[in-house]
Amino acid sequence: MDYETLRRSVRALAGIDRDILGLVAPVAMRRVCLDRGWSLDYTRPFPGEPDRVAFEVYDHPTAMGQNHYGVPSVMVPVDPTAGDYVARVVDWVEAMASRHGDVAPAEVLAEAFEAGRL
Repeated sequence: MDYETLRRSVRALAGIDRDILGLVAPVAMRRVCLDRGWSLDYTRPFPGEPDRVAFEVYDHPTAMGQNHYGVPSVMVPVDPTAGDYVARVVDWVEAMASRHGDVAPAEVLAEAFEAGRL
């Protein structure tokens, strides 16, 4: 990971360049999850739209902490057109870092930038 990618991640998470978070594709987040040993457990639909996937939920055998559903997983948002997509990317970054336990949020985001070649 190079300095510029990490710098962009820090600036994005600090709110200085938050718009770049909208460019993080679901495929890049998936790649980070899989590269770090997480596996797809299930999908979660949008409320009131059972046929439209909102999140892919990933689990890891040594994950720490719990999400608001009481399980130690991370949720990858899969619809970049959703109105809260940027907030959900930030949720994924923070959950991934805290539940993985040995990585900072900016590192997770930088990995996603690299996976998506942003």
